[in-house]
Amino acid sequence: MKSIRNSGSFLFSLKLLDKLVEKLYNTISGEVSLLLGLRGEIKFIKSELQIMNAFLRRAEGIQDVNEAARAWVMQVREVAYDIEDCIDEVSLYLLHSEEHGFVSNLFRPKRWFGRLGDHRQLAAQIKSLKSEVEEVSKRRLRYQITELNKGSSSEYKVAEHDPRMAALFVEESQLVGIEEPKKKLLGWLLNEDDRRLSLVAVVGGGGLGKTTIVRKAYESPNVTGGFFQCRAWITVSQQHSIDELLKDMICQILPTPLVGLRKMNMAKLIEKLRKHLEDKRYVIVFDDLWTPGAWNSLELSLPKNELGSRVMITTRINKVAESCRAIIPGHIYQPEKLSDEKSFDLFCRRVFPGRACPDELGSLSRDILKKCDGLPLAIVAIAGVLSSKPKKDQRE
Repeated sequence: MKSIRNSGSFLFSLKLLDKLVEKLYNTISGEVSLLLGLRGEIKFIKSELQIMNAFLRRAEGIQDVNEAARAWVMQVREVAYDIEDCIDEVSLYLLHSEEHGFVSNLFRPKRWFGRLGDHRQLAAQIKSLKSEVEEVSKRRLRYQITELNKGSSSEYKVAEHDPRMAALFVEESQLVGIEEPKKKLLGWLLNEDDRRLSLVAVVGGGGLGKTTIVRKAYESPNVTGGFFQCRAWITVSQQHSIDELLKDMICQILPTPLVGLRKMNMAKLIEKLRKHLEDKRYVIVFDDLWTPGAWNSLELSLPKNELGSRVMITTRINKVAESCRAIIPGHIYQPEKLSDEKSFDLFCRRVFPGRACPDELGSLSRDILKKCDGLPLAIVAIAGVLSSKPKKDQRE
């Protein structure tokens, strides 16, 4: 479409969203939204764009933007282009309609029926855009990208880089050792013979790639393609508010925003979740769980409905996994460190994509990998640093 699409700057994203917020409402919030019954969708898209714009303004000018935030900005930009394309189509549609007396002839049945296909197509496009915007917004919460820390000065900075993020945004073709654990997890998730609400816990020390393994299973087409009617990804971490985690679940699970959500207490939130989930097959992930106490509160929201629902957790602590399994029966999977050869394979895929490791760097690469001790996240992190350097700097 536009050549400027390749720009990587926050500034361009800001200018684009500034223009879109105004253009969106001016172009399609009037007669089209009224005729198609889409005023709510248009209002939602506008509000979400304004929130995204606020985030980009606060992130603008930051020199060291973390990888998750950068990936999210790219997704915002792509959605913005989709919205702009839709606005252009609607503008042409309105122009064509005016030339043919569309507005004045709305209530002449034959003319109206002739345009019905166009109406439906436009309505479907706008509803699809709403879903896109909604998903991008949920990712801000899911990956904690919106969490901004205020420093000693008046400037804001993006939350400190979480090394797990680098692995989450790596294409699966560049990962090593993921297929076997992913297959095992999917076998437990999709077992139709087990109708109980059951647990899949991934347990192990930091850097083993627990979150990445669960994420790849969670995003598998077998899981996203309709097997589960509801799904949500909740990042718990050491510092958390149970109320906020429950609200996040509701935002991901309910198809439409819940009125009064922000004012609800824990009991009400749990009630809403149980009521919505009681007749559905669902999969919920609680990533980075640290205490049995957090689990004891969160699991109250999960009805045991005998429909084959699943709960997945990641934790570093065996005791936490066992506490979870004491309440909801299931499976515990413990990832292993990568072998020397698999470590080298992963490293080379990241540092030398599409080509073999140069002979003169082979020995040095293996020395670096010894310090990574077979931990996938350590390998991805160091490979990410090296891959961003010119070849001359890599040798140094």
